[in-house]
Amino acid sequence: MADTENETSSHYHPTTQDEQVVFHFNHWKWWFAVLLNTFLLLMGQLSAIMLGRFYFDQGGKVYG
Repeated sequence: MADTENETSSHYHPTTQDEQVVFHFNHWKWWFAVLLNTFLLLMGQLSAIMLGRFYFDQGGKVYG
């Protein structure tokens, strides 16, 4: 039971070389996902600002 708790805890450290490779790959995938999501968030914010400016430059109104 102690082994099961160790594997599911957030402080799990791999012991064998195969486990270290998998752990490193999963760690890399997590950082890639964080960077990708950050990039997409920034592009979405930039697009919203540009579309808003374009809308109001073309005579758009706040209400109706």
